[in-house]
Amino acid sequence: MLLKNTFLFKEIGEEGMLIPIVGGNVDASKIFNLNETGTYIMKKLLDDYEIDEIIGSMIDEYQIDRKTLEEDLNAFIEELKKRGFYE
Repeated sequence: MLLKNTFLFKEIGEEGMLIPIVGGNVDASKIFNLNETGTYIMKKLLDDYEIDEIIGSMIDEYQIDRKTLEEDLNAFIEELKKRGFYE
């Protein structure tokens, strides 16, 4: 897993939040709100799923074609990297 350990993940209903921790304090200005799909992906990443395993589970769960899913998942991972949650 390439997730950094400098954040808290909180679920609120079907949605989630990534809350950055900087110097032991919450950085509320950089909270990243996740929709249902982003929350699903984060839960899988936190459970140490590999990207291919996530793709397989999402194809079954969401009935989406693999190419679209790979593109969307890669874009999500890039956003996590940009925000400092993923290496």
